[in-house]
Amino acid sequence: MERSAKRRKTTIERKHVESILFRMALFLSIGGVTKKDAQKQFISAYSRASKIATGRHIENVEYPIDHADIIGAWTRDKRFVDITGRPRLLSFRGKNSFSALVREVRPQADPSRVLSTLIRYGNVRRVKRNLYLLVRPFFSVCTPERMGFEPLTYFLADATETLQKIMTRTRRSKTPEDFWYKVEKTGLSGNLARKFLAFSRQRTLAFLEEMDVWLEANSETSRTNKSDKRRRVGLGIFSLYSKPDN
Repeated sequence: MERSAKRRKTTIERKHVESILFRMALFLSIGGVTKKDAQKQFISAYSRASKIATGRHIENVEYPIDHADIIGAWTRDKRFVDITGRPRLLSFRGKNSFSALVREVRPQADPSRVLSTLIRYGNVRRVKRNLYLLVRPFFSVCTPERMGFEPLTYFLADATETLQKIMTRTRRSKTPEDFWYKVEKTGLSGNLARKFLAFSRQRTLAFLEEMDVWLEANSETSRTNKSDKRRRVGLGIFSLYSKPDN
């Protein structure tokens, strides 16, 4: 019997709720699902979901995009890297410190809270009394004990927005064509599946680092053109791991 989940209050902006539900409704509508059936199934699904226990502590993570930008600056800005180009150990206060890094990226953010979040999610580790080491080059939002709610909201919003653009694109559309590619294989053992996920994680990090370098290099060029409209662009990759076939 399913154990009821202990729900913790999290913050999600209404615009994200509306956008995610709208795009899923658009998908179902195009697929021929009626409004009546959609409402009935959503109520049923929500009722079942509310009874499922979460395996991780769900918590708010403020400024999820800025956390990623802070890590990015730590890996690239010459003030925060050593002569070999590796992220330096940073003290919390002082010139070229962690606090200075946060103020550079997000002046209104609290460096103490940002550091606490990065440590909780395994992105940063304290190695001495007042020195901190960057452990991961990208912002991790999950650990075996907890997961950040807002970053996963952004993931769902981005995924459903891509779905919407794919469904509504016409021959006359002037915007770039969005894509959704994946590779998959059935019939793998649990051991091979774990090996594949470990292999793909390693290769994905290398690929994303290459994409990050490209974005950073071209964003510097883009900043010089003041008339160009600002757009958010990026790439997201997720893994698949299904239950065994019966």
